[in-house]
Amino acid sequence: MIEGTAHWCRLLGTSHRRRDDSARQETCAGRDHDSERQTAVRRRWPDIAAAMRALVRSYNEGAGIDVLTVVDHTDSESRDLILEVVARDGQTLTMELAGAELCVRSNEGTAGAPDGGRRWLTFALTDEGMAAYALQHWLSQL
Repeated sequence: MIEGTAHWCRLLGTSHRRRDDSARQETCAGRDHDSERQTAVRRRWPDIAAAMRALVRSYNEGAGIDVLTVVDHTDSESRDLILEVVARDGQTLTMELAGAELCVRSNEGTAGAPDGGRRWLTFALTDEGMAAYALQHWLSQL
């Protein structure tokens, strides 16, 4: 009986080792995927920021005065990618890279809004599409 039990224990141990190895591989693959996404967004960031500046320029031209200002808090030594659009009345829209996700949030009284008024942008959009999506609702509320 002990010999059969030992065989069963060995098979169970082998099964658990394979399960654990598979879980480790999935975890590593997920980290690699997130790292690749973050690298891709970092490469796109200058174009996203340029698209945001272009849209702000267009808005200001339409308004006839400089209502909005773009402040890029990104520097070459920082790992943080943060772009802020500031309205004359102090309202702000912030777009920032959080891990491998692009988060947009505003300060215009969104207390009580789900996720504190945060929205997550999809990378399926073009750079211009991301800038436009980030600005659209916020601008209509000014």
